[in-house]
Amino acid sequence: MSDRPMSQRLLDLTRQARGPQALTREGLRRRFGEPNELKIEVGQVWRSNWGDISLLVLVVALCEDGVMGAPVTVDPPVEDDNCLVLDRGSAVFGVESTLWVDQLGPLPLRVLERPIDIWSIDIVRWTAAIWKSPDQVPPAGTRRGEGTHSPLDPAAAFRAR
Repeated sequence: MSDRPMSQRLLDLTRQARGPQALTREGLRRRFGEPNELKIEVGQVWRSNWGDISLLVLVVALCEDGVMGAPVTVDPPVEDDNCLVLDRGSAVFGVESTLWVDQLGPLPLRVLERPIDIWSIDIVRWTAAIWKSPDQVPPAGTRRGEGTHSPLDPAAAFRAR
């Protein structure tokens, strides 16, 4: 048995597992410019880092000393009824993305490392207004998250973290 077929299979799997081109260093540079030229804008999804915590965050509003942001996850979908779930075509990630709307809060600018995506202003407006009008219809390409079914549900574990 030759190693070549196994090597070729591994190469093929690697090609299939690659993330979208838009998330590569060059793709990000083309979309957002050089790192020293970055401008924080409402609707951007940023990779944030604070100590040993890394998280994706949707910028919902700009503040004097930071931003109001809500966490975003792209792991196998974990959601609850306080989330907005974007379909795989609504974000650059190529998979469903979960916006944890009820975790919206202030973040200092220093934790924002790199913009990753830009989401529609409709998603931002929905996120900012959901607490005043909880029955509003989710924007196109999104849906409300489904409720957790038990304390052992993955969404409950995520929320606890």
